[in-house]
Amino acid sequence: MEKKLPEEAMPEVLKTNDSFVKGRRKEYFESHVEAQRPVITLLTCSDSRVQPSIFSEDMIDKVFVIRNIGNQLENSAGSVDYGVFHLQTPLLLILGHVKCGAVNAFLKGYSDEPESIRCELDHLHIPISRAKGEDFEELWLSAVEENVHW
Repeated sequence: MEKKLPEEAMPEVLKTNDSFVKGRRKEYFESHVEAQRPVITLLTCSDSRVQPSIFSEDMIDKVFVIRNIGNQLENSAGSVDYGVFHLQTPLLLILGHVKCGAVNAFLKGYSDEPESIRCELDHLHIPISRAKGEDFEELWLSAVEENVHW
């Protein structure tokens, strides 16, 4: 998919939203107004290739989604706790993915990144310290797995 200018992208976003709304009856939306009742608290990476919709075609009121770079628990502990303790979801899933850019940045060094990104990536030090690999690709995959387990 090619990059688009904001004035090109926004009409598409609005059209998709309009189609979603028009494709559902009023009762569909009314059933979700008062409270949410998700069954999954999902912590996943912000990577646009990772889509929580793999768990349900219609995720409304089914999946409480928390996203950040590298699907890091430390950066989103309050949101995860909200899903588990307040919303009482019976499932907590941590969804990582291969070729994670956040893990790659940590492994290769990220001192040139803006402070906001450095602060977020700093939390990967514990899980990635457990990673092992003969070459970079193996280390990278191991680091992604260790991050999910952490």
